[in-house]
Amino acid sequence: MTTEHWITIVLITTSFIAQLIAPTLSALVMSRMSQPKPTPQANQPKKRSQSSGGWLSRFIQSPWFVWGQLLIIPLNLWALSREFAETGPITHSSILAISITVGGIFLSLVNTRFSLQSKMINTNTDAIIDLSHFVG
Repeated sequence: MTTEHWITIVLITTSFIAQLIAPTLSALVMSRMSQPKPTPQANQPKKRSQSSGGWLSRFIQSPWFVWGQLLIIPLNLWALSREFAETGPITHSSILAISITVGGIFLSLVNTRFSLQSKMINTNTDAIIDLSHFVG
């Protein structure tokens, strides 16, 4: 049998299996859609992403994250200087190492900038909210 015959057999088999499974799968989806959705308590976040997003934003705005990013930059600079100090020919692995360290430096700088910027925005927002209590 040629490859075309095998492809035809596989396509016929998969379409037959799909026709058998499709009604069962649609009934399962319909039964899941008709069930009522549980409502969370008022003090709990509605979605998991909301609770994890709060922890993540607090971590990114923490000083540990900023100083950690700033400590990674000298490590990447050291790795980059070690890579440039090699006297052998340029290989694929050395090009990969150089691009990874340069990317790491760039990513650390971008993370630090956005972390400080979001911290500054939250500080200004809190100050505006505090001032609105006095005005209103």
